[in-house]
Amino acid sequence: MIPSQITSVFKVSPFPSLILRPDFTVAEVNQAYLQIADLTEAKMIGKGLLEMLDENSSGGSKGMLSELKHSLEHVVETKKPHEMNVQKYNLPANGSDWADTKYWILKNTPVLNETGDVDFILHTVTDVTEQKLLEKQKNDSQQLVDKAYKLANIGTWEYDMLSEKLHWSSLTKDIHGFDEHYEPDVKSTISLFKEGFNRNTFSQAANDAIQKEIPFNVELKMISGKGDERWVRATGEPEYNNGICTRFYGISQDVSSRRKAEEKRKKIYN
Repeated sequence: MIPSQITSVFKVSPFPSLILRPDFTVAEVNQAYLQIADLTEAKMIGKGLLEMLDENSSGGSKGMLSELKHSLEHVVETKKPHEMNVQKYNLPANGSDWADTKYWILKNTPVLNETGDVDFILHTVTDVTEQKLLEKQKNDSQQLVDKAYKLANIGTWEYDMLSEKLHWSSLTKDIHGFDEHYEPDVKSTISLFKEGFNRNTFSQAANDAIQKEIPFNVELKMISGKGDERWVRATGEPEYNNGICTRFYGISQDVSSRRKAEEKRKKIYN
């Protein structure tokens, strides 16, 4: 039996929780858990947690139930707490056929008796649904941007001023004539631009961006990693923190076809 005072405190705890017996049946449930699971005590007390969750899911939760069973068995066997990774669980939405997807972090903690055996398991839930949905929205938006950039043959790059690490996207590497395994650095990047006007212009533009907070957008000639001459549009935007440039990012685009066509027209009309 669970002392009544402990039960009273447990019931009003803001952390969604269950108290399970070693056979995984529900001994107690608090109000916070009932709220996020949209269930009643009558549907839970004395019921097996795995069976109860299975009955009240809208499908697609088999993986989570399997992981939960493994976690509970692990806790009983080792008598040590176990925290699961983020789990996806589908609940019926307001009694309809639609599924309300939840993302939970589940933790199972053994409660031992005087002889060291597991008397109960404290099963707690951290609801991270909002964070996961925001992450998914952000990832979906980024995928759309990536597709648009790919169609326009635009690569991205970023330079961390603090770590002095330069990162190129796969498309940026291709635009500069390198394979996906190439690791760029600032010095070699500057040396790609044709010596003289093109290299000096890029160096000055990058310096003005960092020192004077002036973004740049230039089209210059370069000799690619494959040895051919290309026209590249390069943009750069500095990011400042407390007056210090900490990040520098932009895009690269191969505009060789357009620039060569323009040069050809000039020759014809001149």
